[in-house]
Amino acid sequence: MEGGNKMKPVCLVLVLALVGSLTGCAGMTDEQQRLLSGGGLGTAGGVALAAVTGGSVLIGAVVGGAAGVAGGALMNEQEKKKSAKTATGKKTSVAQRQDTKAD
Repeated sequence: MEGGNKMKPVCLVLVLALVGSLTGCAGMTDEQQRLLSGGGLGTAGGVALAAVTGGSVLIGAVVGGAAGVAGGALMNEQEKKKSAKTATGKKTSVAQRQDTKAD
């Protein structure tokens, strides 16, 4: 019976994290969505890992959430760099086309 009682909060946290991550992103910027998604997935993973290993679910949630937000921030930086390179490439090609038309 003791193990079943521990799983109820874990399941509740996982369900809330899933529902929150699916419904909470409307009207957010891409950066906010990446950070929230990373935090939600990290929290769920940390809770699941803590539950499986018998550790503290709260500590698992906090550590997993922090790691998830950090991962989301890294992904956001990568996307910004990718967008900047793409935008720079487009500007260059437009400028090159204008130079070609002028000649």
